[in-house]
Amino acid sequence: MSTLAVVVLNWNGLADTRALLPTLAACRVPAGWRVQVVVVDNGSSDGSPQALAAEFPRSSCWHCQTTGASPGATTTESATRLRRAPTR
Repeated sequence: MSTLAVVVLNWNGLADTRALLPTLAACRVPAGWRVQVVVVDNGSSDGSPQALAAEFPRSSCWHCQTTGASPGATTTESATRLRRAPTR
C-alpha cells in the first residue's frame, strides 16, 4: 500500500488545525493508497499538542523542540521523523 503523508504545521493554531483535520480525514485517495496525517507543533503555548492528540488519535502529533525556529528547521525535523516513523 502506498502512503500520502500530509504534514500540517501548527503554532498556536488550535482552532484552525482542529477545523482542518476532519477535512483531511475525509479526503479520498486512489485504491491502494492511504493518507497519513502528521501534525507538527512548533512549541505552541495554547495547548494544541495535547488537545489535538486527544481529539484526533488517528493523526500523529509531534511536538518539536525547535521553539521559535525557522520553518526550515521544523520541516527538516519533520522530514527526519517521517523517514523513521513506522507506518500505521
